[in-house]
Amino acid sequence: MVQQVSTGLFLKRYAVWVRLKEEAKVFGDAVAAIKHCLSVELRDVRLARFTDSWELQGYLDPFLATGLDLSSNVMVAELRKSIETNRALRDKQRELKMDLDGIAAELKERKKARLFERKSISDDAPKNADEP
Repeated sequence: MVQQVSTGLFLKRYAVWVRLKEEAKVFGDAVAAIKHCLSVELRDVRLARFTDSWELQGYLDPFLATGLDLSSNVMVAELRKSIETNRALRDKQRELKMDLDGIAAELKERKKARLFERKSISDDAPKNADEP
């Protein structure tokens, strides 16, 4: 939930603040809440996390504690850069997994191609080639 630091009120929807946390808008995760705050240019806020029984678990203060330039354009640019980096890393991970799967398949084929020696399991078979 988004809580206004100066008043202690919770965000219900755009420009509507409520005193009761039970009436506040619940975001799926912190990233969604931060994106919302950036899109409507909210800065005097912190994110509050509650349990299912409405006990406070803690706060995340992404705007006041960072000391960074928090203009929307800068944050959006950084977010886009992070998303691109994430995509590149996922692509690389996918390539490496394909390579690993290829190596595993090749190893499996090598094992199949290898001839196995037959061993006698009967008691009558000679244990030494020199014995009759």
